[in-house]
Amino acid sequence: MSEYELGNRLTKQISKLQTEIDGNRLVIGVLEKECEGRDAKIAQLQSENERMRAAIKETLEENGHLADGDVCTLLKLKQALEG
Repeated sequence: MSEYELGNRLTKQISKLQTEIDGNRLVIGVLEKECEGRDAKIAQLQSENERMRAAIKETLEENGHLADGDVCTLLKLKQALEG
């Protein structure tokens, strides 16, 4: 194989690899955007969870007299906060 043919062959292989790299970069970009969206959703859910726990705790503190037995109005809220 001549140097010219070897050069052409290597150029084609390099071009093919560059195309694969470019494709992989696109896939990585898409995956990063998906992760960012999921991270934002997780943060939103964590914030919502904290607000709900605070509201349950406040409700139990204000109405503790309704959550003082085994059969009471706020039992499920009390159990949810403990669990």
